[in-house]
Amino acid sequence: RYESAISNFMKAVELDTKSYLAYYELGYILEMNGKNDSAIVMLTNSLKIKENIAQRIPGMHKFQKIRKKHRRKQKKGRI
Repeated sequence: RYESAISNFMKAVELDTKSYLAYYELGYILEMNGKNDSAIVMLTNSLKIKENIAQRIPGMHKFQKIRKKHRRKQKKGRI
């Protein structure tokens, strides 16, 4: 459904590895497609580039909940 958007944002990330917004958008689209593991990687990269991004971008709190859930699963050995 979002294949072209994913492809375009992958290119954007390749062209500018410092673009926190490209990582964020790619992560958001991946999450919408149920690709949570990949989304977590991209959204984490976004946070690494711009640490205070979570307060400024709508929906970033949702990512933080997904990441916490993912970490709990990892600890329990489900992933």
